[in-house]
Amino acid sequence: MNRSTILLLLLSTPSPTRAQTSSSSYPTSTYVALMSNDTLINADLWDETPQIFTANYAFEGIQGVEDMTQAGVEAAGGSWYAGPTCNLTTAQSPSALAAAWGWPTNFADAMPVVFSWPVKASTVNATDFLLTLNTGEKVYPDVASIAPNTEWNERSTVVVFGQFGNRISPGSPGAEYVVRVDIVDDGNPLMLVGPQGKLFNAVGLSYDASCCPPYGPDSVGPGLVAAKISRYDDDGEYTSADAQGFPNSCTEIYGSRSTDFRLRMYTSGGFSPDGITGMTPDSYRQYFRLHAQIDDGTGETMTLDEPNVEYAIPLADGTTGRYLRAWVVGEWLGWACRCAPCSPQRNTRSCAGVSGWSAAMVHTP
Repeated sequence: MNRSTILLLLLSTPSPTRAQTSSSSYPTSTYVALMSNDTLINADLWDETPQIFTANYAFEGIQGVEDMTQAGVEAAGGSWYAGPTCNLTTAQSPSALAAAWGWPTNFADAMPVVFSWPVKASTVNATDFLLTLNTGEKVYPDVASIAPNTEWNERSTVVVFGQFGNRISPGSPGAEYVVRVDIVDDGNPLMLVGPQGKLFNAVGLSYDASCCPPYGPDSVGPGLVAAKISRYDDDGEYTSADAQGFPNSCTEIYGSRSTDFRLRMYTSGGFSPDGITGMTPDSYRQYFRLHAQIDDGTGETMTLDEPNVEYAIPLADGTTGRYLRAWVVGEWLGWACRCAPCSPQRNTRSCAGVSGWSAAMVHTP
């Protein structure tokens, strides 16, 4: 499918949800500003049809931890990274969470709901998501937001927090976990944005979460759900949110040279090498490999495993000695995210494996 570009600008106010309490402090102004801005620019359509790719809960009991010391986080079940210049954790305090999710939560669980199309932010509410547990109980999340996927060329994942289960292995007495997610009509239905900005009512979409238990011996971690190559530009590489780590476009990280194409990867549970620290822009060789199809009828592939190395990929276009010259950008400008919230919980496209190409653009993706 060719790259799809969406430009939509509508301003409205998200409606309150059942689980949220009234207060002069909530919803937070940062949340209202984020969720009332429906701007989408160059947001990818990851499939031809609107669907839920994945919806698997994790980070049990650590979204809304008052004591954000190492001892407090680890007591709640969170991870802690003590770095030379900063500390990182998978947990969030109630106040930090409220900034992007509108209201604080206490010891909540997290679930990224990964859609194939971007959402219209102002239609996102916790009451759009009905979760069925293995016990038969049906619950709604406490809060929902497009955070941390706030850039205008992202916004295909909604992250919800609430009480979704525990860490007991499925099949064991007392185990609770999500087995199904349904998008339901709450009076302000969740809308997805499709080709040419056409809106799609997401009510009726569902996901069978019984496939992927988050805890226990058969637990399933984050996985790659889609990847897409497109001509690179900076349009949409911005956000209305006031957050550290931005701008983080390929141009900002690698410079403007030789960045003609970009490979974006979409995962079910974030980009992090260890579940807590961020991935730095010089990590291509350590974590990624690109495989180029050799267009000579043999079905063979060429592996692009080194950054800043030019690869000559044969093309069977009837011209002897014709090659597509390709390389992976690996030299970066010193921008680092290990101690900034580039977030292991991020559920959106990554610039990792930025591709630069030079040739007559024969057989370009």
